[in-house]
Amino acid sequence: MPLQRAYQAAGNHSSDSMALQSVRLLMPLMSQIAERVVDRVNQLYPRYRSHSGPLNSANIRTSEVENNHTLTTYTASPEGERREITNAGKPNFDPRKRPYYKIPVQQKQAFWGTVYPHITGKFLYIAAGKPI
Repeated sequence: MPLQRAYQAAGNHSSDSMALQSVRLLMPLMSQIAERVVDRVNQLYPRYRSHSGPLNSANIRTSEVENNHTLTTYTASPEGERREITNAGKPNFDPRKRPYYKIPVQQKQAFWGTVYPHITGKFLYIAAGKPI
């Protein structure tokens, strides 16, 4: 659901509605829910691969000043340290301009974005953000 539609849907409820209370209660659990979904997909479809590789592989995606804001994907160690580059995208990718960065910063809390298609049209993504 596009974010704008989510805001419109939320606007149809009073702030104390059961629906919005449920969403507020589930937000802190979203990471656990996402992990369980990924685990289940891995069980059902062990050969499934996303754009950045198998769902059970750890990847880190960065965009840094040092590399002209090139979106770069690395494999990661179990401790979350970068290993090798698996994909180096086009330069000038500034995530600070993207909704998945702006909204959590503005709301000062973790946020699940909308599902959107990859530029190739072959994969779907969902963005999650958390202010640091």
